[in-house]
This record gives sequence, structure tokens and C-alpha cells, in this order.
Amino acid sequence: MSSPPRAPRSWSPAATVPAPSGSSRRSPRAADGPSRSVDLAGAPDDIRAFATEATALLGGRVDVLVNNAGVYPVGPTDALTDADLDAVLATNVRAPHVLVGALAPAMAARGDGAVVNIGSWMSRVGIRWARRTPRARPPSSR
Repeated sequence: MSSPPRAPRSWSPAATVPAPSGSSRRSPRAADGPSRSVDLAGAPDDIRAFATEATALLGGRVDVLVNNAGVYPVGPTDALTDADLDAVLATNVRAPHVLVGALAPAMAARGDGAVVNIGSWMSRVGIRWARRTPRARPPSSR
């Protein structure tokens, strides 16, 4: 039985914030100026620096943080490499933790702001091909 195709290793999720022109209250979706990005599977200090720079680019305050990036390697657990697991943990757990730690204190201090964490329903439904994966059987007793 062959494994499902895997996503290329060169892909990594990123966070991007466009640099607003004029008002500090412009929508981050208005991408008509320069922008800054960070690799969410990268070093925590790079993610913190991105949060600091995003705050400056947005006029000194971030009103909303949406944690929506996530990676999920396709395949059986025994085929999951250490590098794949590191990318999953860095993107799905560490990056949101670092961004909340960097941005939420200012929101709390001013009594305004929101953090939105978007999760996946995959843990509840599983993956169709996983049902075809042979299960380990206990050794027979003699």
C-alpha cells in the first residue's frame, strides 16, 4: 500500500502584515504598500520581531490577532519525521503562543483588542486513508 502524496518541504506558512499608508486604523487587507512577512516555523525571536514591526507598521497598536495558520503532515505516524513534527509544533503551537505573548499584553493594558484562535476539526473526524492503514496486532499467546 502506498502512502498519500506529501506536501513539498519547501512550503512553510507565513504571517504577513501590509504597511498602511496614512491612517493607523486601515485594514490589514489593504495591500497597496510594502508588507512584512515571517516564517511561522522560524525562530521565536524572529516571530517576536515581526510582532514588534507589525505593531509599528500599524500605527503603534494591533487591534486583532487571528491565529489561523496550521500544518498537518499526511501519512501514518511511524512515517512522520522529526523535521515534520518540529514544523507542526512550531507552526501550530509555538507561533500562536509567541504572537499572543507579544501582542496581547498591549491589548489587555488598553482594555481593547481581540485574539481569535482558529482550530481544525480534523482531530474529530480523522483522515479517510487512515482507516486503510494496517493496525498493529498484539503478539499471539502460545
